[in-house]
Amino acid sequence: MYKHYLRLNQNIVDKAFSSAFEQPQEGDILIYEGQERHCQFQTHTADFLPKYRYESGELLEIDHTQERKRRAIMAELSGLDAVLPRWAEDTIEKGKLHKKYIDAIARKEALRLELKGL
Repeated sequence: MYKHYLRLNQNIVDKAFSSAFEQPQEGDILIYEGQERHCQFQTHTADFLPKYRYESGELLEIDHTQERKRRAIMAELSGLDAVLPRWAEDTIEKGKLHKKYIDAIARKEALRLELKGL
């Protein structure tokens, strides 16, 4: 007989394991007892965010909508930071502001404001 457990870190499910490979510690939560040797419980999403929190004896799925939005904004800001210096050089060399440069500066400011609101 094997037992499968969850380990929490501040009420967030941080780890799932089987007694076949690790002994439980105080505070670990038993979720299964049976013949299955390997614990298949997925604790994190494909993008490495924790999937569940444990409250009042219940597993609750975590909504990561805002975190994913924050990550997308940060990625776009990073992309703009990478191209803006080159576009600025083009603008200086040609002696006039290019629309793509102006649009990128405006987009960067809009993203920063959106990020503040999250």
